[in-house]
Amino acid sequence: MRHRSLLACLPSLCLVSCILSENPEPTVAVGLSAATDRVHRGMVLNDNEVAAADVSIEMEAWNSALLTFQFESWMDLRNSTGSAWFPDNQGGEFSEIDLTLRYDDSYSIFNYTLGVVSYVLPKGEVFPISPRTSTNELFATVQTQVKEVFPFFQIHGDFDEADGLYFDFGVASKSYIVADKVVVNGNISLGYATKNQSDWMYGIKESGFSDLGIEVRGNYEYDERTNLFASIRYSSIWDDDLRDWFDVIGIDNDKLLFEIGVAWNL
Repeated sequence: MRHRSLLACLPSLCLVSCILSENPEPTVAVGLSAATDRVHRGMVLNDNEVAAADVSIEMEAWNSALLTFQFESWMDLRNSTGSAWFPDNQGGEFSEIDLTLRYDDSYSIFNYTLGVVSYVLPKGEVFPISPRTSTNELFATVQTQVKEVFPFFQIHGDFDEADGLYFDFGVASKSYIVADKVVVNGNISLGYATKNQSDWMYGIKESGFSDLGIEVRGNYEYDERTNLFASIRYSSIWDDDLRDWFDVIGIDNDKLLFEIGVAWNL
């Protein structure tokens, strides 16, 4: 299953040579971060500290559009994940690896993104509630600007193990300069999951508005290649039946987490 997931992006990669500009100049960025917890779409994956690393390669495509390949990985820093979805005994190991290929462009007043992501779970077979294998999603995002805010809509379609849909409706703020080289922005979003997707993410077939997320993020430009960042995020399970289910499985419905990190443009 893991090998199938890793190979899922290969058909998409075959299209890369067709949409790149004549002389693409790749831009490479590397990031490292640490967080107090890890939450994904309202589900607490790890109730203890995690570290993350990511590498992205960005190239110019048609008409100044951008094509990006991103590699992200998360490492558990303790053997115990606490009251969480991911299994224990992964301290010092990678608990998830994501491979993403995305295409960013604009049309009229809209910015849009199309992409595919492969989620690799090295120890998905020992999940505490039921086994989870690696899986794959197609996704699309549309965003526009209304005065000083940016409404957006996302759709994620799992065409592999979950065979379900997840929607995200939200608004992002513009970036505000609060000090020399320091900018702050934020966003709020509400997710909706179909029954199959909810069963995959939460362990129960319950469709509806699933989770609310609010985030405030600050960035400090240390130099022309280095940025430091910190964020605070609040995540809350929205649906009453999901909240009752989370009480049954012993996972928090509401979570406040903090993250700090650094990103380099190479």
